Amino acid sequence: MLTYISLFSGAGGFSIGFNALGYRCLFANDIDEDAEKTHNLNFPKTPFIRRNIAKLLPSEILKATKGVKPDVIIGGPPCQGFSMMGDKHGSDPRNQLFKHYVNLVRDLNPKCFVFENVKGLAQLHKGEFLKNLTKDFSACGYDIYFKILNSSDYGVPQNRERVILFGTRLNKKFNFPTKSKSNFKKH
Repeated sequence: MLTYISLFSGAGGFSIGFNALGYRCLFANDIDEDAEKTHNLNFPKTPFIRRNIAKLLPSEILKATKGVKPDVIIGGPPCQGFSMMGDKHGSDPRNQLFKHYVNLVRDLNPKCFVFENVKGLAQLHKGEFLKNLTKDFSACGYDIYFKILNSSDYGVPQNRERVILFGTRLNKKFNFPTKSKSNFKKH
């Protein structure tokens, strides 16, 4: 069984998809107390540490997983600084949380990772922010695949465009999923 850890877990929406595919969550993290309560209710067997990712150590994660390193790391750092709906402040301190995600990917060295964020991430500083993020992940030894996906193309009744970065060390070409035939009309 393949394993994963979830960063910026929230209530566990990302985990639902991975669990449905047969993955086992080794560990979850978020800073929000309500997210922790909901996550613990929905995933009572998954170790959860409520803490800012900037202060989360790889050794703490490995202690929680009993030394097992994940096959995959998943997560979507807070997006308020990138959101098309927000003020798009490049100086928003939450924009720096991605560096800690990169550091944990580097230190835990999973086979793959999935990084999700709002479409505005690709446009911040004329695309330089995403370009630098991709370079940071590449420097950790990953082949990077990037695409903007709309959830309505995959059976979700909502237009929700997201940047998806997939990183792999498996030396195999990655293909994003094909659009669902049961997509919803976009208005």
